[in-house]
This record gives sequence, C-alpha cells and structure tokens, in this order.
Amino acid sequence: MVNAISAYAKVDSMDEILIASLHALGNLDSLTSTAVEAIDAILMSTTEKVLNWTVITAFEAMRRDSCQATLKKTVRNIFADTKRNDQVRIHAYLSLSKCLDNLDIQAIHDTMKDTKSSVGVFIASHVGSIRGSWSPSKLQLNTSMDNIQVSVNLKTLDKSLQSSYFVEYSAFNSNENYGVSGEATIIYTSEKMKPEFFSINATIDLYGRSFNLLEIGLSRRHMMPNQMQQGEMPSSLWFGNDVLGAKDTYYRIFGTTIGLGLESLKDTVQTSIMQIMSGENHSWNFNAIEPMTLADEELTFPSLMGLPYTYDLHAVEFDTVKLLLLSGKTPINEIFESFFKPPFNYKLNIETDYEVEAKGGISLGGNTPIAIGTRFNANMNNRVEFGVEVGSNATVLADFRINFPSNVIESTGINANLFHYHEAQGVSIRLKKKGQAVETKKKFNPTCVKCQLTGLQKCSLVVSEQHLWESKCTLEKIDPKMEGYELQIINTATGYEMVATTPGSDFRREFKLNYIIGNAEKSENIDIGYEVKFGKLVEQGRVVVGMKTPTTSPSFLPSDYSVTLDRKTNSNFAKSLKFEIKQPKENDIELKIDVSRLGSFATNCTFEARHIHVDFDMSFLPDQLQVNGMCDVRDDEKEIIDKCKLAITHKRPDYKINMETSSILNVPKRTLEFDASSSSEKRSIFTFNLSSKFADDIMNGRNTVSMRLDNGEGIYTGSINQTNKMTPEIATSVLEAEFVPSKSPAFTYTSSMTCDGKLKEPSLYDTQALLSVQSKFKGVILAPIEIDVTKEVDYRKVKGKFDYGWTGSVRRICSKCV
Repeated sequence: MVNAISAYAKVDSMDEILIASLHALGNLDSLTSTAVEAIDAILMSTTEKVLNWTVITAFEAMRRDSCQATLKKTVRNIFADTKRNDQVRIHAYLSLSKCLDNLDIQAIHDTMKDTKSSVGVFIASHVGSIRGSWSPSKLQLNTSMDNIQVSVNLKTLDKSLQSSYFVEYSAFNSNENYGVSGEATIIYTSEKMKPEFFSINATIDLYGRSFNLLEIGLSRRHMMPNQMQQGEMPSSLWFGNDVLGAKDTYYRIFGTTIGLGLESLKDTVQTSIMQIMSGENHSWNFNAIEPMTLADEELTFPSLMGLPYTYDLHAVEFDTVKLLLLSGKTPINEIFESFFKPPFNYKLNIETDYEVEAKGGISLGGNTPIAIGTRFNANMNNRVEFGVEVGSNATVLADFRINFPSNVIESTGINANLFHYHEAQGVSIRLKKKGQAVETKKKFNPTCVKCQLTGLQKCSLVVSEQHLWESKCTLEKIDPKMEGYELQIINTATGYEMVATTPGSDFRREFKLNYIIGNAEKSENIDIGYEVKFGKLVEQGRVVVGMKTPTTSPSFLPSDYSVTLDRKTNSNFAKSLKFEIKQPKENDIELKIDVSRLGSFATNCTFEARHIHVDFDMSFLPDQLQVNGMCDVRDDEKEIIDKCKLAITHKRPDYKINMETSSILNVPKRTLEFDASSSSEKRSIFTFNLSSKFADDIMNGRNTVSMRLDNGEGIYTGSINQTNKMTPEIATSVLEAEFVPSKSPAFTYTSSMTCDGKLKEPSLYDTQALLSVQSKFKGVILAPIEIDVTKEVDYRKVKGKFDYGWTGSVRRICSKCV
C-alpha cells in the first residue's frame, strides 16, 4: 500500500494529487524505501513546479517516521540553508524537533546566532513552550531540548508583532493520570504583514497514552480572489475577497489527515458570482452543501481478561446554505448601479441547515463472537429561515424589511440515546434494568417566553425516556400573520417621516417620527413629532427647538434658544406633559414643566462661571401641597460653598416645614464642614453638624471626623479618629470611635491592625504575611458589656508554585456580658 501511494508522489504529478499522496504517506506508521526515495526526490528537487508548500507537505509525510536517517539529513540541509524561505525553514525545524540528534542541535545553534532571524525567534518560543509543558507526550521532546541554549535576545523578541512563534498550554493530574494540552503555530514571512501559516492542535492524555483529538492547519498559498467588475470601471477599482487558501487547508482527527481543502465551497461561490455578473436574469439561486467527516476512528487496547477493549467514534457534519435573490424588474448584473437609480426592489431569502450525527461506544470483546459494552447515538441540528427586502421609489426614500416566511424562524434540536448491550454470534440485544417491563416516557410540557414588543416567542420542549433524551428549542412568531419588520423613510412636503411597523400582525405596533424643517428670519427651527401605537396604548408628542443667532455675533452658538415638549397619551398616569426651556439672555436659563394630572413644576436656573443658582416651585393635588426651594453653589478653586433651603407647605392639615443645609469644602486644608437644620412654625425639629479633617496622605497620617445632633430632646455626639502608617514591609492602622447618646453612657470601639509582610523564609516562600487585629468594644446594652477580639492570620505562598495557604485564630473575651 505504501509503494502504491508513493507512485503518485512524483514531481510531474498534478498538484492536487501530489499533495494528497504526501498527506496519505503521513498517515502511515512507517515508510518503505520506495516512499523514502519519492519524498527525498521532492525535497531535493530544484524545479519550479516544486513550490514551498509542496516541500512543507513533504515534511509532514515523514511525521510518523521522523527518525528516518536519509530524510533527516535532507531536512537538516534545508533547515541550514539561509537562502530558503523562512516558512520552509521553520517547518523543517518542527520536523527535526521530533527526533533530535547532535547534528540537529548544532544546526539549531548555528541558526540562532543570527538574533534578528525570524527562524531563531520561532525556535526560542518553541523551546520555551516545550520546556514549560506538563504533557507526558512531550516528556521525551522536553529532555532532548535540554541541550539547546537559547539567546537572551531571542527570548525578548519571541512575542513581538509579526514574529513567528509557537505557544503551548497544558495541564496534567498525576493522581488521576489524565491531562489536556493545546498548542498553536503562527508563521509570518518578512515580506508579508499577514500570517502565512496558522495551525492549532488539541491533545488529551489518558490511560497512559496521548490522543491527538484535533489538528487544523491553514495556509495562504492558494487565495480565492473573487473579483467583480462593474461596467467600464477600470481594474484598479475592482474589489475582491482575500481569504485563507482552500487547497492548503487540512484537518486531522486522532493524528490522521481526514480532510483537505474547501474546494467544493469555493467552486460554488465562484460559479454563483459568474451567474450574477452575466446575463439578464432577474433571480439568482445559490445552493451549497458541504458534507464533512469529523471523526472515523476505532482504537483497541488489550485487557487483563484477554479480551480487547474497543473505543470507536464516528461523526459526520452537513452544512447547507440556500439563497434566493429576486431583483424585480432590474437585471441581477445591474444590481449595484440601480442602488443610485430608484425605483428598485430586491428580496433575498436565506435558509441555513446545520446537522451533526455522531455514534460510538466502548465495548469489551469487540469484533469477537461475544461482546458487551455501552453505545450512544447523538444528533444536533439547527435551521434558520428569514428574508431581507430593500426598496425605494419616488416617495419612499428607503424601505427596509426583514421577512419571516415561516412561523418558525429558528429551530434547534438535540437528541441522545445511550444504552448497554451484549452481542452473541452477531445478534445484538439491548439490556434493560432488572424487573423493568415497559420503558416509561416522560414529556415535559412546552414552555414559551413571549415578548410583545418584538412579536416573537422562545419555546422549548423536552422528552425523556430511559435511554433517550430529546430537546427542541424554537424562535417563533406570536402571531402567525405577522410578516416581519418594516422600516420606511418617507419624503414629505415639510420634511421627513420614519415609520416602523410589523406588517400583517393583529397586534398593533406602529412607531412614527416626523422631522419638520423650518426656516424663519434669523432663526432655525427643529420640529420633531412622534406617535406610538402599541396595542391599546396611543401616545403622541412634539418637540420644537427654536434658535436665534444675532447677525453681529461671530460665534455659531445660539445666544437665545427655546425647547418645548408637548406630550399626550391615553394612559391614566398623565394625560399631557409640557416641558419648556429658554435662554432669554446670556448665562440665564429658565425651565418650566407642567403635568396635567400630577400638578406643576417650574424652576429658574442661573449658570455662571463657578456659580450655579436654582429656584424651583412645585404644586400638587392641585395647590394643596406647595414645595419651594433654593440652592446656591460657589467654587473659588480653594473652597466649594453650597447653601440650600426647602419649604414644604400643606393646607390640609395646615403645617409648614423649613429645611436648610450648608457645607464648606476647603481643598488646601482638606477639611469639610456640614450643617443642617429643620424647623416648623412652632419649634426646632433638629440641628446637625459634621466636621472632618483628612491627612494629605490618608495611608500615612491622622484622619478625624466629629458630629453633633440636637433633636430638641437631647444631644448626641460622636467622633472617629484613625491613624495610619505604611512602610514597604509593615502597615499599621489604629481606629478609635466613640458615640455618646443623650442621657446614656458612651459606646467606645478601638481597633489596632498590623500587617507584617517581611519575607522571613525566602528559600521556601515567595510571599509571607502576618495579619494581627485586636479589637475592643465597651458600652451598655441593658447592662454593661465589654468584648475583646484578637485575630491572627498567617499567609504563605509556596515558592515557584501556585500553592498558597493560611492559618488563623480568633479569640473572644467577654467580661461583664449580659
């Protein structure tokens, strides 16, 4: 078989056949002399037909026989040849690294002498990643790389932009004997800004063996420049799609190459583009089906009982895309030009189907007359169907629609079947639990979450049996008559109108926005009206912005403007709302708000440099409750002073309450004074004072806060003092708090905290810290009480590891407790 495949691995073979034969040789465990001669002839060929990618693929042909002496010598010579392409040399290094000897290591050291070489930078990243790997599969490779000395200059460059590099992540649990690893290879060339090659690899370590679950490689050798030209447009204005190559794409399952390229999809796209750009067609169909084998593997291991353990996995995937474009009276090949020449109408229907089918199992005695084991079947499918429509005519500037031709817009289904079986003489029997007569079937009622704003609902259904589990999730229309969504921009006599609706739906959803352009003498008016119809709710509103700019003003900013909002609705909350803001003169703003049901609100605001003054009046129920207020804020860069007053008057019952607040924030002195008081016509309700001072450095200094409250029946005082000190190794904080209620003994609380971060045992730990806290509370709660609390926490992080730990203790002493 090896010799038969080798017959096609010749320089004069077609490119596709040559590449496929080299990948097929790479799937074999060992190479014959005929295969070695064929691969070596390709590596040593100097003909123009043998491209760089062909040489790289030839390296992959020896990946399972990487110690073959003849091929290693040829690969080593290619790696040492500085005239070769960087990508070829990097792939040659990756091939050599699987079976390193002294000659290989000498060639690697010679290459890394050039600290500016991208090949040397890649080697530095590869060696560093392998040395830090936890995967058992890289243990031998890790040992062989101990003799490679990496330059410090290369280590600092291995993650720089546009540098080829290798990265690996792995984790392994030695107690459970399993682990995972993943790696990625990215290769740039000096003349390109985009990567020339990219690959990812996922591996699992289990049962003392390593399984290469998935490997995907992408190259930029073959591009798909789908170029389209419009009319007499010169070629310099063509546009294309530059993507990763179709021919040089490969993917492997369990280390075996099972797929090459995306040629079928590429050919379908190019054929469809040719249909669009030629002829007088008014419709265009695009159908693409891409089947793919994800896994087709069977692994057999010996067991202590003498019967084989068999693991098998088979998975296939089907991707389907259907597109239907209808252009009305406009030919398809004039679609781009007609966008600027209304009227036009285009409809695009989109259908996508995705399905994955998988089956497999574990058996003891597989492929023998008697076998027993567990098998499973699983299926996942997803289907989406919707349409897009774009149009324009003399009155409608733009008409955009999203159509839902079917009641179900998207559906996703998952089902799985897991069962035990035994097989004798070719007859397979499913096993049931002992005493079970009939398999019970449970069906969970479908649940739907509706959203009337969008007119859609999300529904799910679950069915469960003993061995079977099914789930289905759908996105559906609430009203089957709803055709989709529509947005129109209409040119009216006075301006523009935007309308958003859900055509065909019995539930009313209509949103309108009108923009009216006004131009009076020396003024510009912006008039925007809106209307909302949602079910039974109807709301209308209008916003008018009037601006006047004096002709002598050099500024484009308006010195006089007004904004008016008039809103009406059929809801019970508020029948109408009027909002008006004006600027009658510079640095003066007037604001008025009227609500028909709730009352009225009016305010006058003055904004000057570092000064704000606000007066406001409100009335409710109506005129039964009056609220009047004032607030004044001044900022002179050193102090911020604010004063506020509030008066509340109610006629039934007749009472009046006054409130005043004031505060002074002194920035240079870092002090804050705050005073508040409240009184009625008959008495003072309360007075409150707060004074605070903060250190320039809060973490190194003393901070104090004191307060006083007089509620007319007693005086309450309190204070908080905190002293902090911080050095690079030790931080301390002392907190003292006292609260003295009226006619009662004082409550006191003290706390002292010390954090010692000095590293006392640097040979054992990266980090050590000792946290000590001592707290004491004293007061009277029904009876005198004293509580002392001492806490200690010792934190340590083990050197060179992520392991950390802490020990702690808490001691409480309660004397004179109730």
